[in-house]
Amino acid sequence: MYIPTQIYVTDKGLTKEMKLFRNSFYSLNMERLIAQCREYIAELGYKYCTANDIKNHILRKNETKNGKFIDFIAFCESRNKEIEKKKGKNGTYYMNSAAINHLKRFYKSNSININEISKKILEKFEDYLMRQKTGQAGISANLRAIRTFFIAAMDEYNDESMDEYIIGLLRN
Repeated sequence: MYIPTQIYVTDKGLTKEMKLFRNSFYSLNMERLIAQCREYIAELGYKYCTANDIKNHILRKNETKNGKFIDFIAFCESRNKEIEKKKGKNGTYYMNSAAINHLKRFYKSNSININEISKKILEKFEDYLMRQKTGQAGISANLRAIRTFFIAAMDEYNDESMDEYIIGLLRN
């Protein structure tokens, strides 16, 4: 599980043992980065986390500082709670809950950066649902729920009048 950084070092920048940086510039920046990551991990407390959960938490914290991260799962669950409160919408609520839970299992995470969702990811999600022996009607319902939430997020976060698009259209 790699986390992309702006620090890149070639073989020439390392000692012969490949353990230390030759230039203290790299060393200082790397130490700052590691300290920042340790702070983010400490925020998780003592709860059980997978390596992927920790990676996503660090990425979310970094992106939140720049105002880019939108947790799609949190958004879906929030919207679904609003649906639960409406009378006569129990079926929609339960179908949406199933779709959200399938998406969590597919990603193996309780949070997803909305900008990670692409056409290819949704195709892989559809394949995942098929492997789970979800019927065609269930697959369609899951994809419809995810699409509805995605469009709702675009409506909430994008401002077409200002030509500001935080959430892009589905990419390949």
